[in-house]
Amino acid sequence: WLFRSRERTNFTYDYSELGSAAAIEFVSLVTRVEPARIAGFASELAADIELRRWLSRRIELSPYRYSADTEIRFGRGFLFYLFVRALKPRVVVEAGTDKGLSACLIAAALQRNKAEGVIGCVYALDVREDRGFLLGDRFADVAVLRYGDSVDFLNAFEGMIDFIVHDTTAEQQHEKLQYKALEAKLSPKAITISTWFTGEFVRFSQRTGRRFLLFTEIPQNHWYPGGRFPVSFAPDRP
Repeated sequence: WLFRSRERTNFTYDYSELGSAAAIEFVSLVTRVEPARIAGFASELAADIELRRWLSRRIELSPYRYSADTEIRFGRGFLFYLFVRALKPRVVVEAGTDKGLSACLIAAALQRNKAEGVIGCVYALDVREDRGFLLGDRFADVAVLRYGDSVDFLNAFEGMIDFIVHDTTAEQQHEKLQYKALEAKLSPKAITISTWFTGEFVRFSQRTGRRFLLFTEIPQNHWYPGGRFPVSFAPDRP
């Protein structure tokens, strides 16, 4: 990996066979969609060679070609894709977008949901205007890239949010403000997933009457041990 990869942060990797099986069961448990259907979503993404090629070309033509790999590995985006396909959300928020790989996978899931008759949109947020470059025009029908603070966005947002990814910062005050702003915007079926398992996440779940579980990734052929993702959800979700 040291000689082949250009990545310095937000590492990408495929899930191992066990990691994929765990993700499928985890998403099934949280969304109450049968495992066989979740496995079908995983298979459709694995078979989408055209998406991998498109993402690889985007990287090759971007200023990030020296810090991003052209061999596309979905990493945490695989988990997010499964959730979006299973949940069929109308509104998704990704707070913290980086290159935009996860946002692309969320958007790809939304496009497949749209083809099945469920319209949804992802708001990809970041404070830096050089982020989210991977999205491009391909996902213009389901993705909106916004720059600015996630707390300000949530406070101003007038709709209800069905699925939100918190991937900005684990700084306690920012987390506290973000979760406070989110509380009134959660739809009855909303799922919140974070890249940090913190006391603020636990308190947010408790205040909103939700349960939480912790998912641990199992990467394949990578030195990185994988991320830990807490997920908050309503136990009596409609």
